[in-house]
Amino acid sequence: MNRILILLLLLILSSCSIPERESISHRDLALADMTLEDTELVLGREGENPIRIKADSLALYQRENLALIKGISFFQEDGLEGSAEEAELDTKNEILTLKEEAVIIKPSEKLEIRGSEGIVFDSKNQVVTTQGQVMVKSEDGEFLGEGFYGDLKTESYSFEKITRGVFGL
Repeated sequence: MNRILILLLLLILSSCSIPERESISHRDLALADMTLEDTELVLGREGENPIRIKADSLALYQRENLALIKGISFFQEDGLEGSAEEAELDTKNEILTLKEEAVIIKPSEKLEIRGSEGIVFDSKNQVVTTQGQVMVKSEDGEFLGEGFYGDLKTESYSFEKITRGVFGL
């Protein structure tokens, strides 16, 4: 009789199913090594002016070489300035990914780049790229397009597609 009860119990338990859980990324599980609120951060390389970053919040993940930033604005003397609601900084490769509505300005060239779907800035190579719609204003004119590439060192810029443009404002 005990054997029949055990067998019946095993059959009942084996027929139960456990619902599948949604996958959770490693970043969701990992705790930040450091979290700062309403902070200023100064980053610099030898021989260059430092970049001053202001953030509403900053979470640093050292193992992943990543900083997640909310409410970012940054400024570099004789260099660049910009802002976005959110950003990711690859601290190893020095690549700043500004999310959603973002702007980067180079005052010395009177250059303004506004990306509606974010802007990626490779600070080592001084390259700016966007995938979505972008508005670029400079001394030469104003251009609206998609898929922008800008090399700030050589001052060469290109679009995948220009929707509207005016030279010589």
